[in-house]
Amino acid sequence: MSIVVFTSHSLALISALMENMVDLLVQGLLWYANYQASHAPDMAKFPAGTSRFEPILVVLSATIMSMLSLIVIYESSMRLHDGFTSGEPDVAVMSTAAIAICSSAVAVKVGLVAYASYALKQSASSSVKAIQQDNINDTVSNAFAIIVYAVAASYPSVWYLDPAGAIVIFLGILFTWVRTAKEQVLQLVGVSASSEFIDVVKELCESHHSLFELDIVRAYHFGNKYLVELEVVAPATMTVKQAHDVSLQLQFKVEQLEDVERAFVHVDYQTRAYDEHV
Repeated sequence: MSIVVFTSHSLALISALMENMVDLLVQGLLWYANYQASHAPDMAKFPAGTSRFEPILVVLSATIMSMLSLIVIYESSMRLHDGFTSGEPDVAVMSTAAIAICSSAVAVKVGLVAYASYALKQSASSSVKAIQQDNINDTVSNAFAIIVYAVAASYPSVWYLDPAGAIVIFLGILFTWVRTAKEQVLQLVGVSASSEFIDVVKELCESHHSLFELDIVRAYHFGNKYLVELEVVAPATMTVKQAHDVSLQLQFKVEQLEDVERAFVHVDYQTRAYDEHV
C-alpha cells in the first residue's frame, strides 16, 4: 500500500497515508483511555478514580495529530513554492491501484464511524467520541485527497491542486483537534457545570428533605464528569446522627446522576455570608 501511494507522487495521498498510520497510535491511546475509565480502579492506588485518563490521553492524541498537521502543511507549502518558482512542479502520477486502496480505506472508516456512533449510545465516553471524530476526519480527508489527486493527475496544468488539497485537509484536521484539546483541557482544569445541570441538582436537593435548606451548589468538571459540592442548612436542634444520615442519603442521590463523579455534602446550622474556603 505504502509503495503504491508513494509512487503516485501525490502529496495529498501520502499525507492521508501518514495520517492513517499515526491514527493507529492515536486510536490505541484512546482505546487504552476508554479501557481504564470503564474498569473499576484500584482505589488504594487511585482514591479519586481513573476517569481523568480519558481527557489526558485525548489531549496527548490531539498534540500528536496537530504536530503531524503542521509538518504536512509545511511540506505542502514548500512543494507549492518550489513548483511555482522553478516552473517544473512535481506532478502527481495517475494510479488506479492507489485510488482503489484509498477508496477501500474510506469504506473502512465509514464502518468505524458507524460503530463508534453505536458505542456512544451505550456510554458517553470522551475517548470514544474522539475516536468517532477522528474517523469522521479520516473519511472526509481521504475522500477529498482522492478527488484532488485524481484531478491533479489527470490535468497536469492544475498540479497545484494536490499540495493545496493536502493543506486544506490538514488545516481542517488541525482545527478539529485543537478544538477537542481545548474542550478537554477546560474539563481537566475544572470548568463550571452548565446551568441546566446545576438546576437539576438544585431541584433534587430541594425535594430531598423538608428540614434541609439548600445554601450553595458548586459543580465543576473533574475530568469528563462533575464533582459536586453542596452546602445545606439543617435545624440547630437536629442531632448529628439525623443530620449525617439525611445528608448521606442526599450524597447518594446526587452521585447516582449519570454525569456525577463524586458529591460532597457539608451540613451547617445557619447560612454564612462568607466563603468558608480560605
